[in-house]
Amino acid sequence: MSEHGAGAASADDRLVLLARRLPKAELHMHLTGSLSPAEFIRFTTLDEGRDPSHADVARAYDNRGPEKFFTDLDRAARLWSDPARLAEAATRVIDSAFDHGARHLELLCTPSLSRQQAGIPILTSLKAVEAAFESARGRLGLTGGVVVELHRPDGAEGALEVVEAAIVLRDRGLGILGVGNDGNHRLAPLEPLAPAYRRAKEAGLRLTGHAMSPDDVLFALDIGFDRIDHGWAIANHPQIVSRIVDAGTTLTFTPMAYTLGGHRSSISWEQAHRILSEAGVPLVIGTDDPALHHTDLTHSYELMMRRLGWNSAQLSDAARLSFQKRWALDGDEAAVAAHLAEIDRLEVDPRGSDIAGG
Repeated sequence: MSEHGAGAASADDRLVLLARRLPKAELHMHLTGSLSPAEFIRFTTLDEGRDPSHADVARAYDNRGPEKFFTDLDRAARLWSDPARLAEAATRVIDSAFDHGARHLELLCTPSLSRQQAGIPILTSLKAVEAAFESARGRLGLTGGVVVELHRPDGAEGALEVVEAAIVLRDRGLGILGVGNDGNHRLAPLEPLAPAYRRAKEAGLRLTGHAMSPDDVLFALDIGFDRIDHGWAIANHPQIVSRIVDAGTTLTFTPMAYTLGGHRSSISWEQAHRILSEAGVPLVIGTDDPALHHTDLTHSYELMMRRLGWNSAQLSDAARLSFQKRWALDGDEAAVAAHLAEIDRLEVDPRGSDIAGG
């Protein structure tokens, strides 16, 4: 007969526990890529008056390449068919991120996609998402806010419209942190978005965005992005790596997306991470589209730990770096200091006995 107690854990068990318990800042998570299977079933049932079959659900979350992936993002925006649904969906997505370790969240939201797929005006959709975030700040003590994404296929005019909406809401005091970009990078280049990015920068918004190729990364550096989403494929371009290091630009790194997302490169993501980190590029772990990539933030940390052979200090340093590279709002300093102190305690004992006073 066994007794419950704090028995001796293996070194591997302690690392897994640490990866899961560490407070983390999530800097790269898309709202539309976070439609869970349960939510897909619920909204499909409401809209179609039938429960989708198991085969329907399996097909909705398989990985058949980039074209289907972007179709899946459209589907999420279409299912969130009115502002109330969108706010409810954002609440569930934010709560799920919190449940998986995020204590600071910068949620990527593409309002023009909601307009195209569900007819929701840009300002209305952004207000709905930010209202959900404001509720989470009070309920959960979560810090962070919304990163408004330009939709690449919309071109220059559409991008400027979204930036102006972001500026309006930021000036009203809503938690709009910055501007990014999304959309099929294989079909729409970044260059037409340059005027919108410059307008956002002039207005004091922070800049990030998907940069999948060396040319995209060079565009981001020329514009003056504060952060680059992805960009790891430039690891075998030493001159570009040097520019990133000199600029102090952070890269978000989403390992499960690279495993399943069809990103092609002459170098593996593990090799790229080692090269970039050794060169001094700040790399922050994120999930990208957690539902579509079958991951969450704790799993992403655990995956990095296992594939790169990290120890407890490296895991803890990754969590610390995520908070250090966050985009802060006034008043979040005390909460973040508490999270950093918790990282210190958990690194010593991932069971948290010191926190509990045991």
